[in-house]
Amino acid sequence: MQTLTTIASKVRSPASLLVGPLAAGASLVGIVWAPPAGDAALVLLSVVLLGGTVLVAREVRRIATLPLEIAPIALGGEVDARRVVRFRARLGLGRPVRDVTAVATFEGPEGAVTRPARVPTGVLVGPFTVIVEDPPAGPGTWRIEVGGTAGGRSWSARASVGAPDRCGRFGGVVPSGSSVRFDDDWASVVEDGR
Repeated sequence: MQTLTTIASKVRSPASLLVGPLAAGASLVGIVWAPPAGDAALVLLSVVLLGGTVLVAREVRRIATLPLEIAPIALGGEVDARRVVRFRARLGLGRPVRDVTAVATFEGPEGAVTRPARVPTGVLVGPFTVIVEDPPAGPGTWRIEVGGTAGGRSWSARASVGAPDRCGRFGGVVPSGSSVRFDDDWASVVEDGR
């Protein structure tokens, strides 16, 4: 099933789903000129191509409905000599999302403190990192809210995440030629010093 998800996640246009039916139609037309043994092979090829297209189309629809989610972990660290807390979010399996906003509130022993959250701008593809600068120190819980738009629809997610107990950055992004591939473990941690 993972291979089907990988294939379906690469489908960028509904028109690309026409390849299967067109190839199946071409093989059915070939039946007219093929000997009887070739007829059976072409019919079988048509059934396989149409079945594969149906499976990929179903998986594309499933991926398109996956929600915006926030990883259940926060990481501490430093950016430009300032303490930060990092959170990870993604839409579905890394579908493009735009107009992303985030709000982070720390609930500690001294009450709730809201801090501005930085999010990359533009269209974000794959998991993205939300950064909160100058976070309060000590025990507590972060309430993080992330929202964005994709496919003409607004998406939002909320999560409560414990104060970070590790420092580092999120992994799960692998350069692959001229593009970037996202590993399944999109919330994996690369600790500082490794």
